[in-house]
Formats: sequence, structure tokens, C-alpha cells
Amino acid sequence: MVNEKLRKAMTTLTDKHKITLSIQANSLHHLSPLNTLSRGFSITTNAKNQVLSSTTDIKINQTITTQLADGKLYSNFEKIEEN
Repeated sequence: MVNEKLRKAMTTLTDKHKITLSIQANSLHHLSPLNTLSRGFSITTNAKNQVLSSTTDIKINQTITTQLADGKLYSNFEKIEEN
């Protein structure tokens, strides 16, 4: 009887931890850069591998790398136009 109660308590606790782990794994998946890329977004970096977020982060004739879901693009800038 004690063994059965202990086994049931362990099973319940294990099941709770499995659910918690599954929720956390799902949250990490949604935050993953690879998941973001698979939705059609890209990540663009400069030669120092710093993420670009502004036109002021790049100069004419510098090379940038754009990471897409299926590969990378390497580009050189000829013109920068600000809003």
C-alpha cells in the first residue's frame, strides 16, 4: 500500500515535470533564430558578425552577410538611403 502510494506520487511528479519541460521546450522553439528564419525573416550582420539594425551600422562598399533559412547571401553596398 505504501509502495503503491509512493509509485503513484512519483508518476504524478514525473508527469508534471514532463509537461513543464515540454512547455519550456516549446517556448525556446518560438524564440529560436532558426524558427524566425523559417518564417521568412533574415538576420543581417557586418564583417564583425554584429547584427545590423540601422543604416548607420554600415558604410558604402562594406560587405554584409544575410542569413536566410536555406543559406547565406553576401552583399556589398553601393548606396545607403535613410528614411
